[in-house]
Amino acid sequence: MVRLLSGWKAAVLLSLHSGAIAAPAAAGDNAVVSDPPATGPAPLPASESVPKFDPSKIAQGTAIDSDPAKLVSSPIINETSDFVPASIPVEQPAAGSQKRGYIFGGYDDRHLWTETSFPSSAMGRLLIQTSSFSGVCSAGLVGPRHLVTARHCIKDGASYRFQPAYDNGSERLGYSYATNWFYRGFGESGNCGLAADFAVFILGDRLGDRLGYLGVRVTDPWEVNVNKFWNYGYPADRGGYNRPYRQGSITIASHGQCWPAGPNFSNADVDLGQSGGPMWSLDDDGTRRIHSVLGGVYQAGSTSQTYGAGGQEMVNMVNWLRGDFP
Repeated sequence: MVRLLSGWKAAVLLSLHSGAIAAPAAAGDNAVVSDPPATGPAPLPASESVPKFDPSKIAQGTAIDSDPAKLVSSPIINETSDFVPASIPVEQPAAGSQKRGYIFGGYDDRHLWTETSFPSSAMGRLLIQTSSFSGVCSAGLVGPRHLVTARHCIKDGASYRFQPAYDNGSERLGYSYATNWFYRGFGESGNCGLAADFAVFILGDRLGDRLGYLGVRVTDPWEVNVNKFWNYGYPADRGGYNRPYRQGSITIASHGQCWPAGPNFSNADVDLGQSGGPMWSLDDDGTRRIHSVLGGVYQAGSTSQTYGAGGQEMVNMVNWLRGDFP
C-alpha cells in the first residue's frame, strides 16, 4: 500500500516499528504496491492567508520520457555538484537530534529548524495555487533556477511559488514562481512507479546564485543502513505546513529495486506537506547532494517505510535541465 504525503484524501500511516528497519518485499512478494495517483498537493486550511492566485503565473509542464530505459541506458553522470555563494554562511551540523513523539523507530526525530544558512537557504515550501485551491509541498534547489519536488505535487492549471526557508508566514529569503516543470510519466507499477515520483521545476529567477543549491547523486550500495541522511520539509502535524522541520541520522534500508538507486526506502518521520522534501547527505568532500525526494509511506506486510523518489533518472534530468535552462 502506498500512502502519499499530499493530496485531499491522503493519510499517512503512523504504525510503529522499533529497532532496525527491514528492506521491503519486492513487488510480487506479498507487497501491496500501486502507482502514486495524481492527488495533488496537501491542501492548506482555509484560514491561512496566501497571495492571490495569478493566472499569468501558471507553469507549463512536459513529460520528457515515458520509457525509463532511454534515460538509464546511457547515464550522463552519477552526481552533480552543489554551489554556495560567498555571501551565505554554511551550517556546521551538530551531532544528534531531538526526540519526541512516536513515529518510525519509536521516536519522532524531526525538530524545528529556523536557520537560513546553507543548505537551509536552498530548501523551502512550495505553494501550489489554482483559482479554487491552495496547497503545499516541500522542495529543494538543485541549480541556479532548478528545483526538485515530488511529481504528485503537480496540479493542472496551477502556479508554483517557491518560498526558500519560509517560516510562519514570512518569506525570509524571497520567492520565485516556476515557469516550467518536467517529469517522466509513471507508466509502470510497483517500485518503478515510486522511483518516478519526482519532478524538476524551472524558476523564473536565479535564486540559486544568491542562496546556493545542492547537488544530486545516486546512493552508493555501501550507504545502505548507514544513518547519514537528512530531510527538510513542512509537515502538517508539526507547525501546520507553516514551519520548517528537519531530521538527521536517517537510515536508508534499501534502494535500486527499479533503476539504479531508485526508489529508496527509509525510516524518515513524515506527515502531509513533506512531499518533495529533499533527502540529502553531507559527503566526505564537503558537498551536500540530494539522493531523493520524499514521496509517501510504503507498506509491505507488517513493514511500513517512507519511500523516496529519484536515482539515476533524477540525476540525468537535473543535469540535462541545468544545460537547457541555464
